[in-house]
Amino acid sequence: MKRAWFHFVVGSVLVASLARARRPDATAGTPGPEHGTIVSNTYANEFLGFWFPIPEGWQVNRESVGADREGEAKRITGGGLELLVIDRGDRKHGGSRIVISAMDANGYSAGTPAFASNFVRGPIGATGGEVLREALPVDFAGQHFVRGDYRQDFKGGSQWGAFVCTKFNGYFIGWTFVTDSAEELEGLVNSLQRLSFRDQPTPMGGNRRQSSSGGRGASPTHSSLPTCLRSLAD
Repeated sequence: MKRAWFHFVVGSVLVASLARARRPDATAGTPGPEHGTIVSNTYANEFLGFWFPIPEGWQVNRESVGADREGEAKRITGGGLELLVIDRGDRKHGGSRIVISAMDANGYSAGTPAFASNFVRGPIGATGGEVLREALPVDFAGQHFVRGDYRQDFKGGSQWGAFVCTKFNGYFIGWTFVTDSAEELEGLVNSLQRLSFRDQPTPMGGNRRQSSSGGRGASPTHSSLPTCLRSLAD
């Protein structure tokens, strides 16, 4: 079956105020948000202030990020970063992918719900599909997130995805989960229970239940936002 895989890109169409309000990532001689590390199978980003244990059985996809050093992000024109790409399974015969991305939120007034909602609609607009869950608040590891789910259709099948995003330390930090099994998606998203942020106790894992109380955010037009996803076919 012909596979469609996502290469997560923060594209060329940017909110004008965000582009004008670009701030320096770090002072000279200190690590910036693109400088992550992977130690003991945990991705750490000291600048952004979070740590994500790589789930057992997943492999870092160095080809997708294209960095010379493990943990180094791929900087995309327009200000976005692909921090980490990990895969489980062979992309030619089925499998799953998790991508961690970040974008400077300075000057972006619409808020996290609108940012997540437009991110989710990106792949659907490219090839077709359906929004399965609008951007709704959830909690993981003591941190507030917004989650949106979608199904992307392509010739020969479908894939299921979720985008889970938080605003922390002045950045939108997002986890995109993609799989060819709708049943598997929830298990992938729950890997965020092992996530930890600076100034928080390290979570011990487990099965803490998500909250799903309602919430609404401002919703700018799609054309004014970054193009966040591009579909590739093998």
